[in-house]
Amino acid sequence: MFNIKLLLLLLALSWFHHGQAARTTEEIPESEPETESEVEISTDSTPTTRVSSKCNIYYRNYQWVLQDCVCRCFQNECLMQIESDQRKKEGRSPFVPVTEELCRSFISRKCSVGFPVVAEFPIPAPCGCNRKPGSIATERFYSLCHLLKFSAENRKPFLTYSYCWPF
Repeated sequence: MFNIKLLLLLLALSWFHHGQAARTTEEIPESEPETESEVEISTDSTPTTRVSSKCNIYYRNYQWVLQDCVCRCFQNECLMQIESDQRKKEGRSPFVPVTEELCRSFISRKCSVGFPVVAEFPIPAPCGCNRKPGSIATERFYSLCHLLKFSAENRKPFLTYSYCWPF
């Protein structure tokens, strides 16, 4: 009975998380493969994120924080501050700013297969210019742990994520 309650809770979270429905097109295996855990789904030239309009999502000034003792990389301080404020409003612990070196020691070594997530990553403009609009890449991961691990290890901060069904 407990598993049904947990499944219903996660289903509800997937519907209400950031107000987005996940876009998926590829299947995820039931067990974790030995290869990379992410699969690129699509790249759009227009952002579909629900990030505050006062932040430039293409401005790269990476910020490193601990989120519940797990390393997380943010695109810039504005995006980090907005999400930290939202966490405080929800009664969760705020982010703890740290150096990149210290943060990397808090990257998960292993992740189990869980509920899959879809994340949006900002892609710089073709000219490589900071602050210039680029595109948004959508990628799918086996779990939130896999997303956080990939993001921190590869210095690729994500803008948003949402839970999705494993099909």
